[in-house]
Amino acid sequence: CEGEGTDVMSCANENREQIKVMGGNPRNQTIALDIAAMYSQVDLTPVDEKSAICMSGPGSTACPGLFSSLGLSYEGSAKSDQTAFVFK
Repeated sequence: CEGEGTDVMSCANENREQIKVMGGNPRNQTIALDIAAMYSQVDLTPVDEKSAICMSGPGSTACPGLFSSLGLSYEGSAKSDQTAFVFK
């Protein structure tokens, strides 16, 4: 990213996406983040100090699964439907 803190001008990977939460009604249901679903594709067994950490940088082994569950592309991968946000 170019800039720091609240003065960021641009990022190569902004990681901002519109998501769709299906199967409910936002007028009478709460949208929740399902942490188990968000981490379901991530191996949390640490191999080294970086293996179970996703800081959105390139080459992270934890990021592809997290990004996929959130419906984001990671390092050129195709976007998928998000699975982490659900109606309660």
